[in-house]
Amino acid sequence: MTHSKGPQDSFDQGGQEPSLCELIGEIIAGDPSIEEVLERVVALATRIIDSADGASLTLFRPNLQPYSMVASHDWVRAVDERQYAAMQGPCIEVAATSAPSSGSGDLAESTSWPVFGPAAADLGVRSILAVGLSPRPDHLNPASGLPGALNLYSRSVPDFQPAEQEEALVLAAIAGAECPAHRGPPGRQAVEGSVVDARCHRAGEGHPDGTARH
Repeated sequence: MTHSKGPQDSFDQGGQEPSLCELIGEIIAGDPSIEEVLERVVALATRIIDSADGASLTLFRPNLQPYSMVASHDWVRAVDERQYAAMQGPCIEVAATSAPSSGSGDLAESTSWPVFGPAAADLGVRSILAVGLSPRPDHLNPASGLPGALNLYSRSVPDFQPAEQEEALVLAAIAGAECPAHRGPPGRQAVEGSVVDARCHRAGEGHPDGTARH
C-alpha cells in the first residue's frame, strides 16, 4: 500500500520531539491491524525524520524474496524494486548479515552496490538508510526475529544524522515487534522491550552509531 504524508499528529504540535511513550502510544492506539501499524510507522518516519523524503518497510517471503509491504510514495516503491531486482542494497544487507543498519550518503558512487546504487541515483535518491526490524533476524525461525528493514530515502542530504538514525531504530523496532511473524499481545511494555533490545544490539556493533557505511 502507498501512503502519503498526512496531517500533523497531536504530539507534533509546537515542534516538540515525541517521546518513546508517545510514539508507541500513537502507533498502537485503538488496537490497529498489523497493516495499520506499519502504515503508521512509515507515515511517522517521513514526518519526524527531517531528512527522510520517503520511507518503506521491506519484509521477506518464506522463499526469502523481499517485497515492500508499505511505502510512502510510488517512487519509493520503485527504488525498493531496484534493490530487489539487483538483490543488493542496504535492506538486503541488513537482512542477510544481521547488521543493525546500513546506508550510503552517495549512491551514485557506491562501490558496494554497483548495480543498485546508480539505479537509485537515477531515480533521484542521494542517500539511504535501512534499519533492521529485528536485532537478531532468523530466516529459519521468523517468530524469533523477522528479517526485514525500515528504509529511509533522501533526495537532498548526503547522510542521515545520528539522531535521525536513532529515531529510525526506534520506529523499526516498533514495526518489528508488530509484524505478522511474531506479533504478540499488543502493549506498550512489549514494544518498549523490543526498542531496548535493538538499542543494546546497536551499541555492540563496531561502528560508533552502529551503521555500516558504503
